[in-house]
Order: sequence, then structure tokens, then C-alpha cells
Amino acid sequence: MIGYCQVECVTKAAVMQYTDINGKVVEIVEKGRKSLRRETIPTGPPKVARTAVYASIGSRVILQCPHKDARTLAIRWQNGSILIDELTINIETKGRVYVDFNNQLVIKAAWKYDRNTYRWASSSRV
Repeated sequence: MIGYCQVECVTKAAVMQYTDINGKVVEIVEKGRKSLRRETIPTGPPKVARTAVYASIGSRVILQCPHKDARTLAIRWQNGSILIDELTINIETKGRVYVDFNNQLVIKAAWKYDRNTYRWASSSRV
């Protein structure tokens, strides 16, 4: 007499194999365990939202901080790596460039040398 098993055979592998882009096995993980390689790979820092602003020479440019609480935060603007002092920039440019009461950087009439990367920084953690 021949007896037959009533339980289905296991068709899935008891281990997981992780391969690189060339198909080479780089890690074998037992079923029920977590991959050290897959779990610890950092996803990287969050992407920075950037906005490109193009303006003609002589046109008005207003740069706004994108943070929702920009009006209430202590915002400092930077031109490249140089920190912009609100009082000094207003005096040096004879009012052409200033920071308004909404913490917006305003350039009344853009000049060619105003072209740069502008960014904002807050003294509080944002």
C-alpha cells in the first residue's frame, strides 16, 4: 500500500538571495530574517525644493521663503555663501535691494551682477 502526503510541498525557497545589478549574489537571507544590506541602506537626505527665477535686466524680482511660517520666522537671506544683512544691503544698494516686512528679498531693478544662488536660513530649526 502506498500512502500520499496530504500537505502540499514547499515550492518557495527557504532563503532569499539578493543580487547586484550584474546578477551576482551579494547576500543570502533565511526565511523569516531581515536583510542587513536592504534594511540599512540609507535613502539619502530629503530632496531640496528649488525654484529658478529668471528676470530681465531692470525688472523687479521678489524672492519668497517657501516655508509656511516665513512671516513669523527670523529669516536670513544669503547670496551664494555671503549672508545678506538687511540694513547694510538697503544702504549699499541705495534702496534697490531690501528685505520687506514679509521676509521677502526684493530687488527693485535687477542688474547683471545680481545673478546668483539665493537661499534663506532660519535661526530656529525648520
